[in-house]
Amino acid sequence: MKIFFVNLGKLATGVLLALGTIFAAGCAKDDKGPQQEEGTRLVVRIAGINEGAEALASKAKASSNSRSLANQPKTKLIQTGAFDVLISTDDKTEPKSKRALGRLRSASSGSGAFRGEAMPQGYTYRIFLYKEDGTFVHSEQFNSGTAGSIPLSKGESYSWYTVSCNNADPVADRDANNHVALPQGEDILYAKGSFSVSTEPGDVVVPLDITFSHRLTRVEIELNTMGMFAPMQSAAIEVKGLHLVPQGMDIVSGDFVGEDEQDLTIDYSTFVDVDEHGDRKVVYAYLGGNTTEEIEVNVSQLQIQLDNGETRNFGDATLSHRFLPEPGMNQRVRMGFVESPQWLDIYGQGRVYWARSNLYYQEGHNPYRFYPLNALRDDSQGYFSFKGHLPLQLADKNNSKDPCALVYPAGLWKQPSLEDIRMLTNAEVLVSNILNGTVDHLVPGTTSNASETPTFIRYNQSFGTPPPSEVYPEENDKITAFKNGIGVSTTPFGGGVHDISFGGTYSMDAGFWTHESGLDLLESGAQQLGAWAYHGRTRYDVNGARSASGNRSVDLINEINVGGRDLLTSVFMNVRCVRDSTWDPETPGYDPNPDLSNL
Repeated sequence: MKIFFVNLGKLATGVLLALGTIFAAGCAKDDKGPQQEEGTRLVVRIAGINEGAEALASKAKASSNSRSLANQPKTKLIQTGAFDVLISTDDKTEPKSKRALGRLRSASSGSGAFRGEAMPQGYTYRIFLYKEDGTFVHSEQFNSGTAGSIPLSKGESYSWYTVSCNNADPVADRDANNHVALPQGEDILYAKGSFSVSTEPGDVVVPLDITFSHRLTRVEIELNTMGMFAPMQSAAIEVKGLHLVPQGMDIVSGDFVGEDEQDLTIDYSTFVDVDEHGDRKVVYAYLGGNTTEEIEVNVSQLQIQLDNGETRNFGDATLSHRFLPEPGMNQRVRMGFVESPQWLDIYGQGRVYWARSNLYYQEGHNPYRFYPLNALRDDSQGYFSFKGHLPLQLADKNNSKDPCALVYPAGLWKQPSLEDIRMLTNAEVLVSNILNGTVDHLVPGTTSNASETPTFIRYNQSFGTPPPSEVYPEENDKITAFKNGIGVSTTPFGGGVHDISFGGTYSMDAGFWTHESGLDLLESGAQQLGAWAYHGRTRYDVNGARSASGNRSVDLINEINVGGRDLLTSVFMNVRCVRDSTWDPETPGYDPNPDLSNL
């Protein structure tokens, strides 16, 4: 939109100058008023600098270079085999007060930080003036804090463009192609607009208050291994793009110019921890790029330190993510590394994606985790009641939660359904028969796609093959159910933590819950319910031959009231999670952090 200025006489001219001086004093207290020059002229001063997404949104109407916020949050899950990555792109960078940000110096010098609204006094900028038909008129460099003046012709319409490196260094003049050379490693500020000058008698003063916008994109890159339940040790990060460190700019279009694609390697030591846990690291960089040119971020050589002290090295497994820059905006690219699943694909029964090991609870930061090594263990933090979300505690009927859904990122995992475990099983048994040792006589046969050892049941593909992994040990790379036993409470039923006894099932029986309850199996009223679970063990035939047997077991549970809470009594088993096919991270308002406020 053009702005028309008319001559209102010498009194009005004086008023305009006075108002301009007052405005300048409000934005920069040391701004000097315009020189008392004669003639029709443009009087230029700096009003300030847009601070990014928030400033652009609030000042869209007032800014000389206003634009809409196109960078809406985007989230997706990328599966690579060795690991999965939850990629989210938004404009919510970490507040600086929460941590000292690491910074990619090769993309921006010390002057590159997004500043407040006022530009410091003495910083240079260059304004380029053109007639409406594109004819170049004038170029001149000015300093912030002092109003500049350029002669104008009455009755003309002008377009103006201005560039600054957000420092006191000289700004290069244009060439014949309207290109300006840019120094590497500097912040780039840009603004443009147009106006017309009236033909009224007398001198006409056109005041121009410039609000700059950042032409570079402030990108915060976050590496996040909360979904791997381990802090990072190292990684290799590379950023690619056509104008990451721009060599020049077309002052009319505002686009960067140059033909060489640039690669920037970000030293891992440049990243800093968001907090003390070591599983979130960030670095920020001021990157160039036109709005139609994607920036690519590659991460490889990721190493994490597991809870058991070992290092897991993902080697050459590489994540590549591309995104469009939003010039002048804050952008956060969060790469949330998630433990990949192991899948079982059985002909005629479909595919289910399983966690590589059992769930356990560790109080404190990121409490719901998968064991780093799938193994035979009787860790008390890995046994849960039916629909219970805290280890060795009975579920509250009115506050039951799926513990798998509380694994980071929220909702990606769930407890399996009865249908999910069907491909692991071939019969149905009662838990009571498992505990009293009569199950061998009830199981009609073996599970054809499984093998057994004294400590585990392992499943093999009968259709298709999962991607091979050189990262995980075999215990984690094939669906393996360790015989961690079934725990029976030795504590009088009630709230709180229970003591359990395995009654001979440890190293004999594998078991984990589904989230499904059945009908009243004993037909004795609503107090009796059936809870479905997976049960695996070694079966012996009449000749003593061993074979693997997987079964769908039913636990009979009761509802009791303790202290006003309706608790569900059950045995205690492991929990093995599966991917939730209904999970949608693109749901508006999705937060990957599980809600742990009411455990």
